Amino acid sequence: MIESLATLFVVVVAIASLAAYVAVWDSLFERRVRTTHDIARRVPLRAFVAGAINLAFFGILTVFLVRAAGAGGLATLLWLPAAVALCGLVIGLSFGLAAMAQAVGARQLPEASPLRRTVTGAALVAIASLLPIAGWFVLAPVVLAVGTGAFVLSLFGSSEPLA
Repeated sequence: MIESLATLFVVVVAIASLAAYVAVWDSLFERRVRTTHDIARRVPLRAFVAGAINLAFFGILTVFLVRAAGAGGLATLLWLPAAVALCGLVIGLSFGLAAMAQAVGARQLPEASPLRRTVTGAALVAIASLLPIAGWFVLAPVVLAVGTGAFVLSLFGSSEPLA
């Protein structure tokens, strides 16, 4: 019984922390998050493809560099590029998650304040991602890929659909 309450407490704190993180990220980088949100709303399939490719590439690159750097010797110099690749992943995921939380919140609470929309959207995405199988393997990867792809597209200004 105590373990169940402790687990529930950890989950609630994690969701609240994620909502706060996304809200702060949205406050600090409001313009970029809005641009990312607009791109994700206008061209979601293109954003998904761009995000999936970038997440796979940088994920594999990071794992490869960490494994190579762990070999020792001169290969330890690879920790720096591994850290840079990991930071790129975290930044892309943060912008993407903030944009997707804003998108979900805007659909659920169109009349609410931007802070309330962002916090609500982040909490809803986090709670929905806890659903076994569908949340873990479908919803969370799709949300993260669309958000990250929209962020990547916003960096290069290629948000217009292909004709």
